Amino acid sequence: MAYNHLADPDPELAPVLAVWAPPPESLTKDIALMREFLGRSFLGYIRRMMKPDLPQAGALHIEDRQIEVEGGEIPIRCYWPTAETEPDKTFPVFVWLHGGGWVFHSIETDDYFLRILSNALQLAIVNVGYRLAPENPWPVPVDDSYAALKWAAANMDVLHADASKGFIIGGASAGAQLAGSIAHRVLSDPFFREHPRLTGQVLQIPPLIHLDAVPEE
Repeated sequence: MAYNHLADPDPELAPVLAVWAPPPESLTKDIALMREFLGRSFLGYIRRMMKPDLPQAGALHIEDRQIEVEGGEIPIRCYWPTAETEPDKTFPVFVWLHGGGWVFHSIETDDYFLRILSNALQLAIVNVGYRLAPENPWPVPVDDSYAALKWAAANMDVLHADASKGFIIGGASAGAQLAGSIAHRVLSDPFFREHPRLTGQVLQIPPLIHLDAVPEE
């Protein structure tokens, strides 16, 4: 069966591409330049699209932190709903890992999306800024993300969270691959005998394959 038709752009994509600035000719050869381009064009488009749905000012607590990882620190951004009439209220917790082929994007990429999600579903969320390749080759991205998950498990009080209500890891694309890998890793880690364990995972367009589908050669 031929799949050539899948190379034809969907008509719905045309208006999206039309509002993006054309990429520099050297884009694919310069990672720093491509990061800057994506941060300007892609992120700008996403934020314009989501801005009308952002929660009202004061609806969320948003806190930026640096956490220690092997060989340095990484940024995380924490969100949880404001509950002024219920100061002791706690929320399920969701650890989120952004996409970008392990090379691109940051905690800014899904910031608006996570603000909307935290407010709409009443979640405490940890948005993880794992270090990127090629400057930080594998397994740095997964190790950073795992350290962030363990930080969340040990700091439920900081997040106003209760893992018994749900402790979920998720991500999109490359972030989904990291999340799926981590979901397996926690199963044999003694750390999680003394701390809350994951109750679920949300994997969006994950670059994963089932063991039964791996070819012999």
